[in-house]
Amino acid sequence: MTQVEPGGDETVNPPKTATPTTTNISDAERELYGGRLRYDQSYVRHEGPLTRLKFGRMAAALPRMVGMVLRTGWETDRRALAGVVAAQLGQGVTAGWGLVAVNGVLTRLFADGQTPDKLREALPSLAVLAVAAVATSVLSAWSTAMSGRLEPQVERAASARYYTAVTGVEVEATERPEVQRLLEAGKFGTDSARSMLRLSVGVGNVVIGMAAAAVVLAALHWALLPMLLAIALPKGWGRCAPRAASTSPA
Repeated sequence: MTQVEPGGDETVNPPKTATPTTTNISDAERELYGGRLRYDQSYVRHEGPLTRLKFGRMAAALPRMVGMVLRTGWETDRRALAGVVAAQLGQGVTAGWGLVAVNGVLTRLFADGQTPDKLREALPSLAVLAVAAVATSVLSAWSTAMSGRLEPQVERAASARYYTAVTGVEVEATERPEVQRLLEAGKFGTDSARSMLRLSVGVGNVVIGMAAAAVVLAALHWALLPMLLAIALPKGWGRCAPRAASTSPA
């Protein structure tokens, strides 16, 4: 079901600070409907705020969302959740050992002496680096397997909570349009629980990897820590910065 968005037909003296709801209107939409055409679904009202969501609000809401997913996972399958956490922590340890091994290899290779002798001295560090790489791959596969086992259970638990809450609503109230829209919007929350678990695992992997790198760099020299932040912050900001939608839903 679609509808014409209110205010989409303003063509005379548009405001200087136009919002995304009044921009990007195609000529066909303006000619046929007099404004922007959009889906009339419950989730549409969250479309604009999502594109304008600030990094600070995202960071503030992340611990609460991760905590909710972890509590749900602990209630549904503790062994799978423990396996995911152990695999993530193990990847952090292997990442730290890998960085130490890389430093040892580079130290040997850039030292004075003959190239064969330097390669021979670097063999122990290369062996440690190879073992760390294999261990990281195994732990990553284990984390994927455990999270794949946990995701449907978390989604099922969220769906059970949703339907339990729905059964507490009076039948007469479910006939009201505003209640129907709330119930429809709630269905997307159950699907989001599964995605949130996957994203939580990814965020945890990045945070643990950053912590391992910070420990190794601090052990080498404290002045390397600002360089780590200088590399990580712009990349994280580029991924999380709000981006306005350039096209309307098909």
